[in-house]
Amino acid sequence: MVRPAPNRDGASTPQDPAAAQKQTATILSNLATTGNITEGDRLFLRDQVVARTGLSAEESDARVKEAVGKAQELRAEAQKKVDDAKAEANRLKVEAQKQFDDAKAQAEIAAEKARKASILTAFLLAASALVAAAAATIGAVWGGRHRNEGRIWKGISYSK
Repeated sequence: MVRPAPNRDGASTPQDPAAAQKQTATILSNLATTGNITEGDRLFLRDQVVARTGLSAEESDARVKEAVGKAQELRAEAQKKVDDAKAEANRLKVEAQKQFDDAKAQAEIAAEKARKASILTAFLLAASALVAAAAATIGAVWGGRHRNEGRIWKGISYSK
């Protein structure tokens, strides 16, 4: 869109070398991102190589083709690494979910054991309270008799 018009030999080269480098970097960046290059961008890169190196159009095409191939290889390698990372993330997610499910099952088992133990403890406390109440009642009855009879112990008595 903002490239200069082609000159008399059909090559379109910007006058400013920094602008040409920036545009070349943008083209290669888009190539690495998308994996594709338009014919116009390919011709622009060829023209840049011709203008900077003085090589023939065929040699420049070979260099551009090599650079495009390397950029596509880099993209393929990066995509493979992304795919590997996604696969590893999914594997870790599945493993974490399994560990979560195992921990949840163990927590449910522990909760059930604690529930049973608390029921048993409550029953035993109630039973011991009943036994203690019965013992206290029997002790109170015997103590009252001993008091009324004036006895301290079976054979020992006291006078009032």
